[in-house]
Amino acid sequence: MQPITLTDEQRQFRSVLRQFCEDKIAPRAAETDHLARYDWDAFHALVTMELPALGIPVEYGGAGADLVTQPIAAEQLARVCASTSLMLLISKLSMLPIMNFGTEELKRTYLPRVASGESQGSYCLSEADAGSDVASMTTRAVRDGDSYVITGTKVWITNAGISDIYIVFARTDPTAKHRGISAFVVEKDWGVQVTKLEEKMGVKGSPTGQLLFDEVRVPATNLLGQEGEGFTIAMHTLDRSRPTIGAQAVGIAQGALDYAIGYMKERKAFGRPIAELQGLQFMVADAAMKVEAARGLVYQACAVVDEDDLLVLRSHEGVRAVVADANAPMRPPAETEDGRGLALQAVDQGVVPVQDADLERATAARERVQEVAETQRHTDVVPSDGRAAVEVPRDDHDRALRALGGAAERVEVGGAVHEHGEARGPRDGAAVLRELEQARFGGRGLPRGAVRRPRASVHCRGRCRSRASPVAAEERDTRPRITRSGRSWRGAFYKGALSA
Repeated sequence: MQPITLTDEQRQFRSVLRQFCEDKIAPRAAETDHLARYDWDAFHALVTMELPALGIPVEYGGAGADLVTQPIAAEQLARVCASTSLMLLISKLSMLPIMNFGTEELKRTYLPRVASGESQGSYCLSEADAGSDVASMTTRAVRDGDSYVITGTKVWITNAGISDIYIVFARTDPTAKHRGISAFVVEKDWGVQVTKLEEKMGVKGSPTGQLLFDEVRVPATNLLGQEGEGFTIAMHTLDRSRPTIGAQAVGIAQGALDYAIGYMKERKAFGRPIAELQGLQFMVADAAMKVEAARGLVYQACAVVDEDDLLVLRSHEGVRAVVADANAPMRPPAETEDGRGLALQAVDQGVVPVQDADLERATAARERVQEVAETQRHTDVVPSDGRAAVEVPRDDHDRALRALGGAAERVEVGGAVHEHGEARGPRDGAAVLRELEQARFGGRGLPRGAVRRPRASVHCRGRCRSRASPVAAEERDTRPRITRSGRSWRGAFYKGALSA
């Protein structure tokens, strides 16, 4: 894996590209976004620098750059114009399925066209009712001899109408959910129609639209992988393209910070530039720290993905943090504008480059919770006096049951419920609690008021009986839940908390 620092070649590439962006792209950015039009001159400038070939393998006419060098380009372009950065990113996204799942014929047909700038590509996955829930897509692909007939609508398609190559995901088996989705390479001239272009708040120089496939006939040779592998292809592609979206977010944040610093040097208050005000300096320092941290996370994630190992999914935790909070570095600089409208300009330039930031947050949180649950499995034990609780490792649940079984009126392990007619007094329960506290917390004891509310409480009927087989119950769940009847557990909780 590449070290966290850039190589000399990558630093030189970044320096050259930054100067190119300042000279050729930045002067056109505001007008492009204001007019909401695709800037062909900017695209031709990218072709002159051979940037569309950056991520294409050498054997197909590309430069074969590693996945750390590619985000450098995305960041530098996004720093001056988010719309222009998408010209580079969207074609690479659409070519990833061909590079990883296409036949040799498909690779030699389409990859050189994109590398040379002759063609551009788009990725057609989302539908009106199938955004994050990809398995709910309704676009159909029906086999008809040596071709497929595709019928359906795709929405939020970047570069709609500009691209002439579309990676389309459609359902070939309507009963198999995500296993019934397949992927195809579709050319614009085969009948792809643009029915709507979205009016967006930002990134207006990159068209986003709705595509209609009205019985578009596609050769069977343009199927990517096998039938039913479309969902796998889609997720595989997104996993390996998300880091570059993080790089785009870093570039936008860096551009906003640079703009704010320039303005702070110009505007004066109390007879001096506001850049000399310590409060604003703190805000700039915090924003710069966040941008640099985000940049490091993106480069590290790209290096991991470049290795294509099992850590690829874990690498996205950092990228999710970047994409999900791409606005954070912008907020302090925006406040320095004093009504001049940097916040509005930032929106026009596309501070939020993706729509699924919340989804990324949720996914990262779910993975983290699952990891913690697997590494810190424990058993909750509530003593008979209801005043405190301790956490006993799952391996000690038998000892906990033996120790506390007589000190509680009801013990539940999974589906097995044991009710005892004779309960020991609070003093015995307190002694057992101290014993478990010493075992768990090294004799330090548990803070007062640390009460965990039991899940249930029933009155003891004076008999001990088992409602389920202990063996069967242990297979289902081995967490003992010990409760005591005859008192309000909610009241005990607040009482313990107030007395702490």
